[in-house]
Amino acid sequence: MYGLVTIRNIEQFTGKTVDRKWSLFHHYPLSFQKINGAYFYTDKNGVIIPFNKDDEIIFDRIIGKNEKTEERKVSDNIYNPHGKDIRFISSDYKELFTVPDGGYITITHGDGEQLIRKCKYHGECHVDIGSNHTYHICEFAEKMERNGSTYAPCPEPEIVAGYMITDRMPVGEKVFVLAHNPNAAQPWVTWQSRNDRSGYDFGHYWSDRSDARRDYFLRADSERTGKVYDHTKLYKQPKNRNDAR
Repeated sequence: MYGLVTIRNIEQFTGKTVDRKWSLFHHYPLSFQKINGAYFYTDKNGVIIPFNKDDEIIFDRIIGKNEKTEERKVSDNIYNPHGKDIRFISSDYKELFTVPDGGYITITHGDGEQLIRKCKYHGECHVDIGSNHTYHICEFAEKMERNGSTYAPCPEPEIVAGYMITDRMPVGEKVFVLAHNPNAAQPWVTWQSRNDRSGYDFGHYWSDRSDARRDYFLRADSERTGKVYDHTKLYKQPKNRNDAR
């Protein structure tokens, strides 16, 4: 059960008269929920408060232990303790879809490049997309519209040898990808594939994301222009941190 609770609707639900000494539920409406077996309620000032032992006993007596109370996973996100979904809208505020907190979207640019980005709830109208970008949901929609890009839920990111593919660039018959495995000795890799087969090969492994992204773009550019590209030269060049995005 999740929603506004008063003495009256508890009585209507249970069909029993409730003793007015249960003043916790009598003084004002409140929202309540059960999270991982523990009860919480929102007081009249909007503060979320855990039940103490006496409150739980009272609550169980009122609704009965068999009452179906909505279970929600406790979130590590301080902005989303109740595990709300993230809304994505169009620039005219039409809701398009939702993704769970910590879920992924696929952004597709006009040139066919796809970015798979993790999303983190940051409020009813804000979302963190990627590692360090916080957007108002309408701001994000307007940016995608200006860039000619589309966005959609990504239910299951592709994992290859422990690396999650985060970027994908099609060039003719080939596809170049950037992937990440935070637990690997070299956590970033770029691979190539072909449209007519599955699997990836010719991996270039990197310790630094900016180097990996540079390699990703240079590989695609080499295929596009026919220019010879030797990725080993990147090891000898000074790093430009502005390459990362």
